[in-house]
Amino acid sequence: MRQRPPQTFWPSATRTVLVISVVACASLLLPHPVDYPRVFDPDDATQGIFVNDLSFRDHFAASFLDSAEYQDRYRADWAAHRLPFSLLASALQRGFAIPPHAVGDLLLALGACFALLGSWLASVCLTRGTSATTTTRLAIVGISLAHPSLALLARTGASFYLFAYALFWGSLCFAIRYAETHRTRDLVGAAGCVAVFIANPYPPILALVPCLVILYATLGQLRETLRTPRIYAAVGLATFSAASGMAVLGMVFETSLATYVARLWRFQQARGAAVSWAQLFETSLIDKLHKWVDQHFLFLVDGLGDPTRSDILWTLGSYHAGFLGFLPLIAYGAWLGLRRHESSARIALAVLAGFGLVFLTVSFPEGRYTVALVPCYAALALTALRQIVPNPEPRRLILAAVLGLLALETQHAIAHAYGPSRQRIWAPPQGMLEAVPALNDFSGQPLGIRWPEPVDYAGGLYFRMVMDPAWGSIDDSNFEALLDRQDTVRLASVEPPHSRRSAHLEAAGFRPFTRIQTEGPNGTSPLTIWVRPPLRPARSQDPGPSR
Repeated sequence: MRQRPPQTFWPSATRTVLVISVVACASLLLPHPVDYPRVFDPDDATQGIFVNDLSFRDHFAASFLDSAEYQDRYRADWAAHRLPFSLLASALQRGFAIPPHAVGDLLLALGACFALLGSWLASVCLTRGTSATTTTRLAIVGISLAHPSLALLARTGASFYLFAYALFWGSLCFAIRYAETHRTRDLVGAAGCVAVFIANPYPPILALVPCLVILYATLGQLRETLRTPRIYAAVGLATFSAASGMAVLGMVFETSLATYVARLWRFQQARGAAVSWAQLFETSLIDKLHKWVDQHFLFLVDGLGDPTRSDILWTLGSYHAGFLGFLPLIAYGAWLGLRRHESSARIALAVLAGFGLVFLTVSFPEGRYTVALVPCYAALALTALRQIVPNPEPRRLILAAVLGLLALETQHAIAHAYGPSRQRIWAPPQGMLEAVPALNDFSGQPLGIRWPEPVDYAGGLYFRMVMDPAWGSIDDSNFEALLDRQDTVRLASVEPPHSRRSAHLEAAGFRPFTRIQTEGPNGTSPLTIWVRPPLRPARSQDPGPSR
């Protein structure tokens, strides 16, 4: 039996330092103290509502079904589109007994897991032949996780976008393995990933086909592959599996399959402009390239793209010297890859070309659509670095230092340039999350709550995600009107210390119920919850407070 040669101290030490640097990059995916008050994407708060409705209520869109507001009706249809993903999150919520108010933590954890999984799958795809080393794969993972676009998607709870990121690279990974081995099991694996992707559709799936066509053409296998009957059987299997799975979900979770299909159709009609032939003429190629560079290299807010959904929440808003420095390496790596026909560079360039064919023509390169390209930049930069520093030990130390610096700069930029400005826009009202366990005694009872600051629609979505369905958020004018009524609804008012409204609340029958500590960028601050019981007994037909 062959014995492995003993490792010397130097390679072992450099590998350890590299792993520590990758762990530092991975830590960027999780919320830090600077994220409080927590910045949470309102669309992902909506996803949290879908998961809670599926886990604890009688319909996957129960929070939106009875509303006449356009946004709520739109979200009821959106819940049908997200049902497969919500089912996965709901299964985890039930399995780990996660309470409704902690569903946001579940989405953050899922986002981090999908970011890690997608980055590792990308590193496997992009390291073939002589580049298929653990060092290169770890470096691709670390660079990807330190990229501000990927880190901010994870830290704001954008788990579905990162689910699509992992599905894209999983599908491509199996497809590349099939090109190398021609084994049926790899083709079945690719069909399975694509089936899940079809059931959870998102624009990156459209780039998968041109990416594979370009890749197989560069490998000289396109004609042979198109002549293989197993390919068409795999496509049919993926399509049939996705369609039949969605049909089963519609029949089980909706009143009828026709109602479920109608919801899906209305949602696609509302969001269909994200990918359409009109994009060829409505936006110039220059603007699309501008957006691409802003999202992936400059990290600047530009106002381009989808007017109904700003990407400011996932845009750093300031330059990042580390990734600007990668631009010459990426260009040099692309040139080397084309010149030497390196498989890793060819795969990266095929993916870049495939995305360009879709998102520079019939769509728009929004950051959440094109985040799958981040590992390609890492692979091209590493191709250049292997040429510049051929010795693996110094190269490993250089990579460890670079990854550590990238992680530090990304965290510093999020804490100082990104965090304070986004918290003013997106942070939920102070004390909202902390009030849930404090008011747990009133679970299931009608309760109207006033907050220290106004609650807009985005804040209302966060409220619905973390609060009991029987509770409602009340603005100042409605709160004052309820004070003079003999109402059946219990009222609560969350007030800062020494509030000028304390005497008024006490005169209206409120009493201090409990105090809570809220986390903020400058530390903790206390809030007092005042509560007044209902002034007349509730009847079964009395509605709860408006949400």
